[in-house]
Amino acid sequence: MSVLHSEVKAIRRVTVLQLLRATQMHSTAAFLIDGNDFNLGVLVGNVVVSTVIVRQTFLAFDLADCTGVIRVQLWTDWGPQIVPILECPYVRVVGGIESYKGANVVRATNVFAARDPFEVYAHTLGVIKDALTYKIGPPPSEHTRTETPPTSQEFLNQSSELESPSADPFSPPDVDAQLNGPIRSMSLGSPRSPTNNPGGFGSSQSLRNPYANLDAIEKEIVESFEDLAHLRPPGDLEGIPIEAILTLVQERTGADESTVR
Repeated sequence: MSVLHSEVKAIRRVTVLQLLRATQMHSTAAFLIDGNDFNLGVLVGNVVVSTVIVRQTFLAFDLADCTGVIRVQLWTDWGPQIVPILECPYVRVVGGIESYKGANVVRATNVFAARDPFEVYAHTLGVIKDALTYKIGPPPSEHTRTETPPTSQEFLNQSSELESPSADPFSPPDVDAQLNGPIRSMSLGSPRSPTNNPGGFGSSQSLRNPYANLDAIEKEIVESFEDLAHLRPPGDLEGIPIEAILTLVQERTGADESTVR
């Protein structure tokens, strides 16, 4: 079933700017992002500490990423317990959009600590992938693994397994587990092997030989640089003289100095 016409409501990785630009035909209609219905999304950004409002059953703050700032509202019975999570450099917010006083705000359902320093970059790549998937469909399965955005239930189940010892959505969040537990793995997938990628995009030749796209002189320069680097004394932070590299390349290729340069 196509992602564009799936009956399963998928969770989509988005940026703040995408949420701010989301449109709604009327007050009860679904919000649209790039012409597609938007139900639930995940954001990664940093909390603007000066904007945090904490009540016993309500939590609000501004979330910023490299594209903009948006208001996040969370109705929960454990607002004060979530405050330590907001002190992390980055947080991951799951929720939908609603209109409040003429502006788009995030109606959050969950807030998690984003402790992996690479999660911001992984999220950005995920945003690009999801946008292209919604626009032109998933990549061809004969050359790449076909992946669709996870459904909301799949995402919440994964988050519960990684960051909460309890699967009960009505139990208080385990803040200690999020702040002090193992860091979430941000694997983007393993390289494709020759058996499942016969000569297509990302073929095994380029994986086996990182110099496959270099000409003879370029290969010799790279390999000569590596040879000289191995000969440097440990702790020597000075750069390798370019003349030493050129001399070694000339000896290995027989090329004249003007060609190498």
